[in-house]
Amino acid sequence: MQKPLLEGVAELPAIIQSVLSNSKTSPGGRLLWVGLAIRIFRGPSGEAATYGDAENKHKAAEILKAAVPALETIRDDHHSAPLRNTAAQHLLFIANQVGSGN
Repeated sequence: MQKPLLEGVAELPAIIQSVLSNSKTSPGGRLLWVGLAIRIFRGPSGEAATYGDAENKHKAAEILKAAVPALETIRDDHHSAPLRNTAAQHLLFIANQVGSGN
């Protein structure tokens, strides 16, 4: 059971990147997928990191950096305060964690 699950997790960065690059993805959808990329970047909790985790963290970091312009647009221009706040939180995480190389 774990092997198929791990293979699915390994494919997530490519799926996230594809969804975020799709112009038809809604702002709310973008925020959900960026949130998933943040979870991948943070890695497994309470477990030893593996090579695959490190590779996924690197891919997630690239995805998060590429998502910054879309997040800034949501934060600055979207009519929904909850979406603006979530975008601001994601941007803060990217600036503090991804930008610093942690």
